[in-house]
Amino acid sequence: MPVTRRERVQNLEPPACEAEEPMAKRKQMASEKTAAPESKRLELDLHNVKIPHSLLSDLMQFGFIEQKHNKKHSTYFPIIQIHPLFAPRDVKVQWITMYKDAKLNKSPWKRLVYKYGANDVLFKPAPDIISFKEGVDKNYDAIPLEIMEKLRKGKKLTSIEVDLIEALEILKKENQMQENNRVQWLQINRDMDNGAAKVPIPNDSELAVVHDVDSDDDDDNEDDKDDPDNALKEFVFSRLNQGISSDFRRVCFARYDGEYFPVIQISPFDLCPSSMFRCNWFRKFKMINSGKEDWRMVYWYGQPRDDAMIDISMVKGMNICSYFEGCQNLKQSGRDENDDYVKNAMEEAAEDLKLLPEQRLKWFFNREKEKKKILSSIPDDLKTDFGRVGFVKSNSQVLPCIQLSPYVPAGSTRTSFIKEIEQGMAKKNEIKRLVFWYGTRKRNANQAFSFISEKKIISYEAGVESKHHVLPPALKEKVDKGARLTVLEKVLVDGLKQMDNDLKFSQIERPGILMLPNSDDEVAEYLKFDMHCQEIDI
Repeated sequence: MPVTRRERVQNLEPPACEAEEPMAKRKQMASEKTAAPESKRLELDLHNVKIPHSLLSDLMQFGFIEQKHNKKHSTYFPIIQIHPLFAPRDVKVQWITMYKDAKLNKSPWKRLVYKYGANDVLFKPAPDIISFKEGVDKNYDAIPLEIMEKLRKGKKLTSIEVDLIEALEILKKENQMQENNRVQWLQINRDMDNGAAKVPIPNDSELAVVHDVDSDDDDDNEDDKDDPDNALKEFVFSRLNQGISSDFRRVCFARYDGEYFPVIQISPFDLCPSSMFRCNWFRKFKMINSGKEDWRMVYWYGQPRDDAMIDISMVKGMNICSYFEGCQNLKQSGRDENDDYVKNAMEEAAEDLKLLPEQRLKWFFNREKEKKKILSSIPDDLKTDFGRVGFVKSNSQVLPCIQLSPYVPAGSTRTSFIKEIEQGMAKKNEIKRLVFWYGTRKRNANQAFSFISEKKIISYEAGVESKHHVLPPALKEKVDKGARLTVLEKVLVDGLKQMDNDLKFSQIERPGILMLPNSDDEVAEYLKFDMHCQEIDI
């Protein structure tokens, strides 16, 4: 019988050196380009424009528009009619042109609408807009039955179907707000003559009541300018599917053991650079980038905030559902009332939904920023070896190992390594390296890590020349005959296989996993395939 996520978290004992990780904060990438010479700009004075009363009375009112796919099939998207003051400059220019044309030629006024889900600002003739009442009467405000059926069967949705579900979620939340509080993210455009700026859509299906932003956000932005990750971010975001990057910081649900739990999707760049969760995301990046697989990194709400117990997973997109759909599922199952873990998780998710995306999981991001600051102060020659594979002679054997950052292990190992670094920097002494011994099993976790002088670490290249990357002939013969191995021999046999798995990936993608399972069968399964960032069992 599989263990439920609630039992998994409640029964979790933080091992002394279990790898932990962080979450992720959604970040927009704005690549700086050389500014072209400014052309003369059109003066936009919209305050003196006399808008017809019939149009004014419909501002901030909901409706629906038809999106045809073919002669037989259409989708009806929710919209809201907005004032041109809320539109980006390029839309304002179009609106002024329409206004002048309407005055000169007495042509009908078009309505400026924001299309939920698709994040578009459009001009629509009044007859094309279905009133909110009529749309509700025709059930346009509900997820269509054919989409519900696909969700139940776990079938992949089209991009339009995903947009529609998110649009309906936003509509549901905005319908509970006062008119002057709707589409608040668009109001940044009000009275701004800011060039052809794009609408700053909050890439989030759970639009929230806007809270005040903490005063330290400006400092965060200053820190971001000097972030050594910037070049890597630009590379990744230029290749990452927008459907994935736009979901960073989105509150939704993910499936575990056949049931859905509230989660938040996170970006790898808000995690500490040496985070193992981040390593696993980069291992999947090639598949995500090629479009072959859709992987999402999620933080599970409701878990303890202890570093050693933080639970972040890679989950396939097909096992993610919207917040609205997840809530409906919980109500139908009754788990929201009977499961304390789920209730706690739902409370956390609900609190985050009241915040702007940038403000969600603030406690976690602050912790990650502190880690980044500490890492930035570490000598470069030490940092460049994080994730580097090598060998160290231990007793009579030369064992494979990997050098780690202090933020891969948790507990006393991390504390000891940070102390070693601080003392070495202060006294200008040699800083010993933290290594993990490949092939270590969970029952031997207290022997998994060691502090080793850099001089005693044999590089992988030198180890290959000395044949340390293959089994010694005598040990290979024992393995081939199926003879009983000593504990140290097992560590070497398993460790070389584990090292080979890690060598398939770059330094920023290592390590994928630390301690191996205790069972020989499980170890064989782990080392037969690359299980390092497989999805949780469902």
